[in-house]
Amino acid sequence: MASHFPLLRLLPPPTPPEIRDTIYRAYLLVDDGYVYSFDRNKLRVSDGRPIELSLAYTCRLVAAEMSGLALRVNTVTFRPASTESMRTSLCRFEYLLRYLREQNQELINRTASKMSPEMIDKIREDYPDFYPLFDGGYGASGSRAMTTRLFGATVVCKMF
Repeated sequence: MASHFPLLRLLPPPTPPEIRDTIYRAYLLVDDGYVYSFDRNKLRVSDGRPIELSLAYTCRLVAAEMSGLALRVNTVTFRPASTESMRTSLCRFEYLLRYLREQNQELINRTASKMSPEMIDKIREDYPDFYPLFDGGYGASGSRAMTTRLFGATVVCKMF
């Protein structure tokens, strides 16, 4: 503890909580914060090192005072990860979303075919963001294959 943070040797024993909190914050703060590693299922310092919590293990009082502080003083970054199983799940999810959009579009098309032009004009005036759906805004491709972009990569999903 003292070798990592020599200032602690200089403090008198009854150190005020405000000073201890400042020391804890300085001890825990790291450049660029923490990064969550999906492949390891661990939170790490941005350069890949494990998070340094040795000071928290010195005594129960310090552990209690430092509880949760590391996450409050550092930014936590989550970067997307891609495995084959995740890719398959994302493709299925995207396919289901597209299917739901097509079903909604079909319902809107059926409803719009029963509406008078005055009713559609009223929708255009009152709900301008909703109106493009009446023009086939989603469009139904009918294709069982789909190309989409996931995390900067083009992915082709084929549903059977």
